[in-house]
Amino acid sequence: MNWPFSAWIENQQLLCVTIVQRKKGRRTVFGRLLQVDTQQRRVLVYDDDQKCLHHLQFNEIDDIQPMAETIHSP
Repeated sequence: MNWPFSAWIENQQLLCVTIVQRKKGRRTVFGRLLQVDTQQRRVLVYDDDQKCLHHLQFNEIDDIQPMAETIHSP
């Protein structure tokens, strides 16, 4: 796992996080990374749509990708 966590936190980058949980299955969250604990292998993600926090283990994260920030001008 070689993701630029600190840059995403510093820039408050909007992310697409794919989560895989045992009984809940796979789901996608659009939000911002608030905190990373590499010692305990945990992240804190704020879900922009649901307005809630997700405390996730590294092994629950299938993928994290920054959202494309393209502005289309007329």
